[in-house]
Amino acid sequence: MMRTPKFFKKETEQQVIRRFIEGDERAFARVFRQYWKTVYALCFRYTECHSDAEDISQEVFKTLWEKREGLDIHTHFENYLVRATKNRMLNYFRGQQSRQQHEEAVAQQTELAQPLLNTDFLLRAEEQHGYLMARLPEKCREVYRLKYEEALTNQAVADRMGISIKTVEYHLQQAKKALRTGLLQHIEFL
Repeated sequence: MMRTPKFFKKETEQQVIRRFIEGDERAFARVFRQYWKTVYALCFRYTECHSDAEDISQEVFKTLWEKREGLDIHTHFENYLVRATKNRMLNYFRGQQSRQQHEEAVAQQTELAQPLLNTDFLLRAEEQHGYLMARLPEKCREVYRLKYEEALTNQAVADRMGISIKTVEYHLQQAKKALRTGLLQHIEFL
C-alpha cells in the first residue's frame, strides 16, 4: 500500500480529493502542487521535450478539473493520475503521428507539383505541344488553331472552313485527345 504523502498529513488524501471533486479550488491547488512534478516527469520521460511535457501536464490537470464531478477513483489517487497522464500522452502521440502524416502528404504533393512550376519543364512542354500539333491531321490542326489561337467560336470556325459545327466539334475532340495523351506521356517520361 502506498504511503500518504507528507503534504496531506493534517487532512487525509481522500478528504482533499473529495473536497477537490466538490469544486474546492484550494483542494485542487494542493493536489496540483503535490502531483505536478510526478506528472511532468512522466511526460518528459516519454516526450523528451520540456514544452511538450508542460503542455501535456497542464492538459492532464485541466481535464482533471473540468471532469472532477464525474471522477470515480477506486485506486490510490496517484495511480489514477499516472493512468490519466499515460492516456493523455497516447492522445498526444496519435496527434503527432496524424500531423506528421499530414505534413508528409503535403510535402509529397508539393514534390509532385514541383515539375509543373519549373520553367525548364514548361519550355519542354511547350515544345512538345508544338511537336504534337505538327503531327495532327491538317484539318484537325486548323480547327484547333482557329478555335484556341484566334479564339473563334465553333460557329465562326465552321463558317470560315465551310464545314458543319458537328465536324468542328469532332476535330476539336480528336485534337484535344491527341494532345492530352502526348503531353501526359511526355510528363511521365520526365
